[in-house]
Amino acid sequence: MQKEQALAARLHPRLRDWFFASFPSFTHAQLLCIPAVLKRESILLTSPTGSGKTLAGFLGVFDSLLRELESNELKPGVRCIYISPLRALAYDIEKNLRGPITGMGLEKELRIHLRTGDTAVSERTKFRNKP
Repeated sequence: MQKEQALAARLHPRLRDWFFASFPSFTHAQLLCIPAVLKRESILLTSPTGSGKTLAGFLGVFDSLLRELESNELKPGVRCIYISPLRALAYDIEKNLRGPITGMGLEKELRIHLRTGDTAVSERTKFRNKP
């Protein structure tokens, strides 16, 4: 419990409030991974399906973006790239990231762009010109 409280205290308040309104607690994988992500350390996380890997990796990104937004330092541009070996996984990750963005009311500030081999050239060009 102390590890969880210490980790929660490190998260941006808006992110922490959203997380605990959505989940009862951190998973074991998240308790191990999030501190390293917050310190921008490289990690390799292997854990079963449904163990919270997506949020373990992205909570640190959300934390950083919220802090930049709060200090008026958030500039337009690409901030995080996730490369997926499977199209279905990419769509699943996109869906799982929209939840926190919507839950924290950040739809205008943070955008997700999904690109696959099927993405139209016009969409690719649009994103390249205005990420």
